[in-house]
Amino acid sequence: MSQYDIYESVDGCFDIFAEVDFLQSLKMEELADLLQLVSKLLTEGLESNRFEGLVSLQVSLEKVSLRLRYYQKPKLLSLGIEHTGYEQPEGLSYLFYFFAIINKQFSIGKHPLPIKLQDYEDYPW
Repeated sequence: MSQYDIYESVDGCFDIFAEVDFLQSLKMEELADLLQLVSKLLTEGLESNRFEGLVSLQVSLEKVSLRLRYYQKPKLLSLGIEHTGYEQPEGLSYLFYFFAIINKQFSIGKHPLPIKLQDYEDYPW
């Protein structure tokens, strides 16, 4: 079941969660390609690491879910961080970009994200 939600916590953080289902179940050999793509999206290039924490990641033959943590301004300042290198709306766009790139290669079915995935495939960073 696909989901999309934003959770605010009392410690000055908020989490963004999304879960999407594939149009059809992946084959076992496609799973390795998916894991490699997910790893690349989370760690490589200018478009990666636009979040403060990776709370959860679940990958299966049927779906992918991702929960990212972001610090609000007071929390960042309390940690001595004045600038993160990205603005918060850009961080939310990262989540959309993450799923758009997965969709491009693995065809996500109906999803709860408030966007057209194709609009984020070439998101300008």
